[in-house]
Amino acid sequence: MPQYSKQPATLDEVLHRIARRLRGGGQGGPGKPRSWRAGGVLAVMLGLALAWMAFGVSSVADGEQGVVIVLGRVVARVNPGLHWHPPYPLGRIVAVDTTTERRSQFEGRLFTRDGQLVDVALSMAYRIEEPGAFLFASAAPEVLLDKTIQSTAMDAVAARSLDDLLEVPQTELRQQLTDRVRQDADLRQTGLGVLRVVEMRLGVPKEVVPAHDKAIREQVAVQRLLDEARTNYVNQVMSQAQGKANELLQEAQRHHARQLAIARQRLALFEALLPAYDKAPEALLRWLGAQGMRSLATNGTMVVDASGRAMVNVTVPDPAPSREGAALEQTEQPAEAIRPLPLAPRQPAAGAGKGP
Repeated sequence: MPQYSKQPATLDEVLHRIARRLRGGGQGGPGKPRSWRAGGVLAVMLGLALAWMAFGVSSVADGEQGVVIVLGRVVARVNPGLHWHPPYPLGRIVAVDTTTERRSQFEGRLFTRDGQLVDVALSMAYRIEEPGAFLFASAAPEVLLDKTIQSTAMDAVAARSLDDLLEVPQTELRQQLTDRVRQDADLRQTGLGVLRVVEMRLGVPKEVVPAHDKAIREQVAVQRLLDEARTNYVNQVMSQAQGKANELLQEAQRHHARQLAIARQRLALFEALLPAYDKAPEALLRWLGAQGMRSLATNGTMVVDASGRAMVNVTVPDPAPSREGAALEQTEQPAEAIRPLPLAPRQPAAGAGKGP
């Protein structure tokens, strides 16, 4: 039975055996193992180097993007597939999922502009758009997103009353929240991209629902009373205005009737005087002058100024009769009631045609 030595082979012997096998298994002379020993060490080091370089091959899965980091610095951004990078500890590739939608949740009880409480529940979808910024720009980018959504919701609720929040369309409010979160400068540096508001619930807290319903009923009652008062006032004002308009219309009609009667009287007088004027114009003019002087003496007042000039103020009586005689005013006097004046032609003076 063969006997085996229990003493392990030394490193020089192992390297010598590897080098001899690489050469072809030949046996060298007494001075050859030392030269082959150096070649074996070089081959082992080369193999180890190749093996170490092989550790620099990494794969990036579909839906991910890789960030190449060399000596602590981001040097490249790679797409899905196999990529080589300096092996650890010099470099590495960090794969980041950039296609999966993630959710940020917020629930809280906030105050509205009119001091009312409202329960708010938000769910906002986002994803990673810049892997390098997501990894190194902020220590906790998703926590920053949560705080941004919370502050934006507080501002949006505080800017509206409770009725506005409950009546405004959900689509409009969701779009406003999404736009405000996207415009946040600090959030843009984190590499996160906000997509949309997935879910939003607004409601009155259960503890104040009875008081809220009572307030709504009181508001409806007050609005009804205001509408009734406004309607009554409008009806009263309209009735008074209608009555005033009717009075003005009747007064205008009476004035029209008076003026029409006066015009017809004057027309009848003119028609009555016209034949007399054709027969004796000078006599008619003298008669009219006498009538004018009589009216002047009856209705006129003489005033003497500082220079000694005399002026006569004539008070023309209003031809319009009183309201009590309105019925009589509307009665037209026929032209036959005003008869022509019995004017005779002027006779020449006695002896006017005889000579001296």
